[in-house]
Amino acid sequence: MEYVFNIAPADPERLWPQVSRTLEKRTELLSRRTYPRLWLLNDRICGEADYSDAGRRRRRRFRGCLGLAQYLLGLLFMVPCAMEPEALAVPLGAATVLFGLGMGTLWRAYRKLLWMLGLPLGALLLFGGLMSAQLRPVLWIAALLLAAAAAALFSGREGRVRRFDAAAMKLLRDREGAIGTLHFSETGVLILDKLPEVPYEKIEYVIAAEDVYQLTYGGRVTILQKSELGGEELPEFERFIAEKADFIRI
Repeated sequence: MEYVFNIAPADPERLWPQVSRTLEKRTELLSRRTYPRLWLLNDRICGEADYSDAGRRRRRRFRGCLGLAQYLLGLLFMVPCAMEPEALAVPLGAATVLFGLGMGTLWRAYRKLLWMLGLPLGALLLFGGLMSAQLRPVLWIAALLLAAAAAALFSGREGRVRRFDAAAMKLLRDREGAIGTLHFSETGVLILDKLPEVPYEKIEYVIAAEDVYQLTYGGRVTILQKSELGGEELPEFERFIAEKADFIRI
C-alpha cells in the first residue's frame, strides 16, 4: 500500500489559520508528553482545549475577562495601599503582582484594552498626584499605567500575528518553491524523493485540519495539502496512517 502526495502551490492566506492550529496542537502534545501530571491536573480543572476557531475565540474571551478582572482589582487595591506603603507593604506587593498578571494577560489577549484603560486612568492619577500632595505617592502607579498604555498603543495593530500564526505563514511560504512528491509506504515516508526514507518510528505526529496535514519528525515540520493526494483516497490514507503513527484530527 502506497500513498503519494504531489506537491502543489498553496494559498498561504487561506491555509495559515489551519496550519497555526496544527502547530499549537503539536506544541501542546509535546508538552503533554513531557509534563503529563501537570496536564492531567489542567484537564481536570479546565477540560481539554478546543482547537476549533470557536474554541480559540472562547479561550481568548476568557483570558480577556480574567486579565481585566486582575488589572482592575490590582489597581483598586494598589492605590490605597500606595498611600501608606510602609504599613501596607505586603498588601501593596500582592496588589502589584495581581495588577502585573492582569497586564500580562491583557497584553496577550486584548492589548487594545491596555491603552484604552491605561491612558485615562493614568492621566487621572497623574493629575491627582500633581495637584494634591496627599495623592503624590500614587504618581509611580500613574507612570506605570501610562507606560504600559503607550507600549500597547505603539506595539502594533490590534489582532497582531500570534507566534503560531507567524510560524504558519513561514512554513507555507517556504514550501512555495518545493517540487516533488511525498511517498507514504508500508515502511516509512520518502520526502521530496530524498533518500533515506523516514521510518514511522521517527514520526512524532500527523495532525489533520480541514484542508492540511502536518507531519513532524526529528524536530522538522512538513505541511501537506489534502488536495495533493486526492479526495477519494483520503479516508483510506487516514486509516492507514493512524495504524503507522500518532494521528490526531483537530
